[in-house]
Amino acid sequence: MEKSLALNPSSVPGGIAFPAAGGIRPEKLFRYGTSLVGTGMVSAIHFGLSYFSFRVLSASDFGLLSFAIVLSALCMSVAGALFGAPLSTHAANDDASRASLYTWSAAATCAAFFACSGLSLIAGASLLAAGLFGLYSAAMFLRATSRFSGYAQNAVNAVLASDLIYSAIVLAGLSALFCAGLLELPLFAAVLFAGAAGSTLVAAPDFLWAHIPALCRPQFSAYRQLWRRTTRWTLLGVVTSELSSNAYAYVVTFFAGAGAFGLLSLGAMLVRPINLVSKTLGDMELSKARTMISRGAKDEAAFLGKRLGFINAGVWMASALTTAFLLAFFPEILVRDHFDKLSVSLVAAIWFTIMLVRIARTSQSLLLQACGAFEPLARLGLTTSIISLTLSGALLWLMGPVGALFGILLSDIGFAARVAKLARIYASLPEAGCMEGQEHFGRRTRANRMLLKSLGKGWQHRTFDLENGRVCKRTRNVISLGLELLRAKPFDRPLQSSNLIAEILHLRRSTRHSLEELSRRRDDIPAALLGNPVYLADGSYEQDKVVTLRSYFDSHDIAEGKKVIDAYVAFVLTGWRLGFGDPGFDFALNNGVNSAGNIVQIDLGEISFSKDVIVEAVRKQHWLLQNSLARILTNPELKRHFEEQMAAKITVAAVHENWPAAG
Repeated sequence: MEKSLALNPSSVPGGIAFPAAGGIRPEKLFRYGTSLVGTGMVSAIHFGLSYFSFRVLSASDFGLLSFAIVLSALCMSVAGALFGAPLSTHAANDDASRASLYTWSAAATCAAFFACSGLSLIAGASLLAAGLFGLYSAAMFLRATSRFSGYAQNAVNAVLASDLIYSAIVLAGLSALFCAGLLELPLFAAVLFAGAAGSTLVAAPDFLWAHIPALCRPQFSAYRQLWRRTTRWTLLGVVTSELSSNAYAYVVTFFAGAGAFGLLSLGAMLVRPINLVSKTLGDMELSKARTMISRGAKDEAAFLGKRLGFINAGVWMASALTTAFLLAFFPEILVRDHFDKLSVSLVAAIWFTIMLVRIARTSQSLLLQACGAFEPLARLGLTTSIISLTLSGALLWLMGPVGALFGILLSDIGFAARVAKLARIYASLPEAGCMEGQEHFGRRTRANRMLLKSLGKGWQHRTFDLENGRVCKRTRNVISLGLELLRAKPFDRPLQSSNLIAEILHLRRSTRHSLEELSRRRDDIPAALLGNPVYLADGSYEQDKVVTLRSYFDSHDIAEGKKVIDAYVAFVLTGWRLGFGDPGFDFALNNGVNSAGNIVQIDLGEISFSKDVIVEAVRKQHWLLQNSLARILTNPELKRHFEEQMAAKITVAAVHENWPAAG
């Protein structure tokens, strides 16, 4: 089902022309340029701040300052999760929603102050420095929210002004400290706070004034719908992404000390321009990509993501070459007494590799966020964050501070692979179905929380009643599947193999292939035969609720049972004519009767599209080995009728006669 995201850069479906390679339109250049001027200034100032503090502060103080910058970046990301998505989707157009957003913005800003102050204290900062770091993080939280508000209102100039003013204040403050010889950590923190607060006050006064009525008359309830629909997942995604991306910062700082983190943050300083450019352009284009998706132009959104990826790759290349040049010819610029050249070079190499992995998923991440796939991204992030924390802690213990970075790299590689898979699935969905993904995932979430009735489970999926005439088949995880295989009797296990790992891998691989192929062939196979499925991005799917043949045989007489058996045989032949079949022939469990009285394939994970596989299954008469015939179809007359019909009509010759010539 791998529908490519690559497009002809000169055109896309829908008659909307794009420039040829190397021919970005002037208005696009201006839009990127205005954003990159501001981001470039902030990047340069942060780089200068880090380098200046690296030269004049102790290793411990440099590590603490770098840790504070990590916390401020986290605050900006949380602001984007809580308020960026609602603003970018214009969800706050009514007065009540806007007032609620401002109320929560003020409350979250206060929470950012206390949280970051506390973490700075734990990291070893003095009370004064920790308080100033908390103020700086809170001010950056508010500044990030005002930036999203500016993007939503297409006020790019206001965003640019905020970046330039922030850069100017920090630059002036650092220059004053240098000239006066006041090189103390709390003063660095005070300069950062002044820059963050001053830039928002000057560039976005209307945004700040709008908080006053919300503070006088707090309104929290209107935000509830936004929270349930979107922001809880974006927030979880940010938190888990922070843990997976910056787990090393917390692990190393809290367990090895701020001085040890200083070496790692030196490498992070070198890739900061890449981080800022990637994040800023992604934030800027997310709302546009969502607009493209909402009008069915998914290919345009994919092209937009690829263009961002190429820009990020260019920034990465420039940064990597510059760093390599400095380390080769002017190592004294990046090396101090307590940071030797070999360690700095190793840290830099690992960091640039990490950033390359993150850049590689730019287009997929933009597409998924634009499609509203916040829940699956958050779930992937949660898994990745656990792996990242575990690996970083273990490698810190085994290899020292530098080893913690390898934990980040390995978890990022795994995360990128899963994101690429999700993007392929979303790219294959119908244009109209992409924006509906969040509703489907919301229902699946309720199933995950066991608020919906469980109807049963198979090898690949658990079935939940959606209480609307549909069911959700949720993919079973590896642990659940492994335990089920261990509990099952050897006769019941699908491969009847002693190799448990081989069975698990086979089941998951075959299920994934079946669903991907069905999605790809959805225009060729009538949806009614499969229960009108909707394929979800994590390998689960929704389907019409039917009566399984097992239940049907129990509740109907022999005459009706024979009719259903005849209908099942006809269904098998119909599937062969369309190029698919169920080689297991476990009819009582894998098939059902819908409201119109027609046979439906309900287990989509066991479908095969290989003629050779079907021929082999028919030759061995697999239906004689299944529980459906041996234990479920208990009536002797129905058993005899089933065996006669299958032997007469389900033959190798019938496969060759009905299967499409191309198969």
